[in-house]
Amino acid sequence: MSFRLFIILLTLGALGFCGYWLYMNIPLFGLATWNGEKWDLAATGWSIFKAGWVFAVPGIGLTLAVMLPLQWLLFQSAADTDHTNEIEKLKRDCKQQIETMQLRLNTAETQARNAMKAAENEYKQRNEQAENLAAQARNELQKAQNMQQQAVNYANQCELNVQEAAQIARRAEKKKNTARGMAERRKRKLARSESV
Repeated sequence: MSFRLFIILLTLGALGFCGYWLYMNIPLFGLATWNGEKWDLAATGWSIFKAGWVFAVPGIGLTLAVMLPLQWLLFQSAADTDHTNEIEKLKRDCKQQIETMQLRLNTAETQARNAMKAAENEYKQRNEQAENLAAQARNELQKAQNMQQQAVNYANQCELNVQEAAQIARRAEKKKNTARGMAERRKRKLARSESV
């Protein structure tokens, strides 16, 4: 609860109490005047204010002159205290928000660092995998080239073998033809020698 509200409620309570006290006790009072020999009752109850206005007005004026500045001073002091409390509360709230934001910032920085490390690790892993795959591809290409060269060499060797076989076959055909011709000649020679 603010101090200003407390001062206002306290003032209203004091005024209410004073009004109640006056309402209950003024009918019991009276105003007496001295006529030189004895006291005469001039007024009783609420009429004493009418009969004794000369005393009532300065009394009320003096009370107001003292109480209003005192009330104003109390109210200003309460307002200053309320403002100081509100400033302190705002400072605490601001400090707490700064701490919360700092904590969030630190958390975000940590998450960003972790994400960056994870991304770097992922990049390194993928890069290593790519390099390994490239090396495997180079090895496979080299193997394929070697196999291609072996196939070309084998094809060349086969062609040479075929050519050699064709040459051997030609020689064999030639020998066969030569042998056949020789056999024919011998047969004819034998046939001639038998016919003679």
